[in-house]
Amino acid sequence: MSSRDENAWADAKSPFATKKITSIFDFSSEALGELKLWMESAGLSLPSVIRAQSTANAASVTRSAFTSTTELTSSAAYTNLATTGPELTTVAAGNYVLIWGATCLAPAAQVSSMAVAEDGVVITHAAETQVTTNTSISSSGLYTITGTTLTAKYKISGGANGSWSNRFLVAIKIG
Repeated sequence: MSSRDENAWADAKSPFATKKITSIFDFSSEALGELKLWMESAGLSLPSVIRAQSTANAASVTRSAFTSTTELTSSAAYTNLATTGPELTTVAAGNYVLIWGATCLAPAAQVSSMAVAEDGVVITHAAETQVTTNTSISSSGLYTITGTTLTAKYKISGGANGSWSNRFLVAIKIG
């Protein structure tokens, strides 16, 4: 294959050059279904983990929450924003893939951070950024959940206001 062919996807006329995926909510039900099929064909044992909207039993397996409101905090410790969350309640105990993120803004020389708390205690590493323009951040990890409520929490270094919007939290039960 020539280098021209290998780089064809990056051409400005390509549909891939105009769409940037920044959250799980950017995927259609059909795309999530295809991703699930691909994962299963690759030998990953994740039945009903990534759901199409019509999958009847997936509601108890995959949970998600989204908050679009732009809100601020100057807290150096993890805290709720004016609109708490996103938050998932009545989460069944088990092993989960957690995926979380937001669009955020950090004042100069400060770091905006977002993490997930289980029943009020932060259990995840942070998704964070140190940029002064709106930037999408996200993170994920495998966690054993024993509590019942998962809530996104926020903090900023330096004491100035950081802002967050388009916040999401997804919990995928894998065991």
